[in-house]
Amino acid sequence: MRKKLFIIFGIIGSILTAAIAVGTYFIIEGNKPPVEIEETEAKYTTTLLEAPTDGSLPTEHEATDVIAYTLWTVANTNSFKVITTGTADASVATQAIANERVVKDGYAMVSTVSSGIISFGTQRFFFPESENKVLTRSAKKISGTNAIWDNETTPECVSYKEMKKRYGWYP
Repeated sequence: MRKKLFIIFGIIGSILTAAIAVGTYFIIEGNKPPVEIEETEAKYTTTLLEAPTDGSLPTEHEATDVIAYTLWTVANTNSFKVITTGTADASVATQAIANERVVKDGYAMVSTVSSGIISFGTQRFFFPESENKVLTRSAKKISGTNAIWDNETTPECVSYKEMKKRYGWYP
């Protein structure tokens, strides 16, 4: 009888301890202040070099120079499209990631899809910075790295400052 009581109280004690630990976690997390991102100058700068027009091949230049030529070309064009795909492998799962960025005349559409254990999709439409607004919407359904976007809900409209707080960058 005494052994049964010991086991019962042990189980009850373990459940109470777990409940207190989970409750404490949610109380602490729920009362944290919002994260503030400090406005500071960039620690590093990006080097841009005008792309050569002498007919030379990329293999004839240093790799860092080729990157600088590419970045200069992107910075000095009115429209471009960049598609990035990849995977993040963990011991228990693989997360597939796809990102598409289309820029034209100061407007940008950035679509990000991630699928695996957690699947989500976010699409952001950036008006020119002078208009200071970004429309965002979520995916309704994810299939691999493809998304069906939610056209029924009104997109959220946020400022460039809010976008920087959330993501730390502009397109």
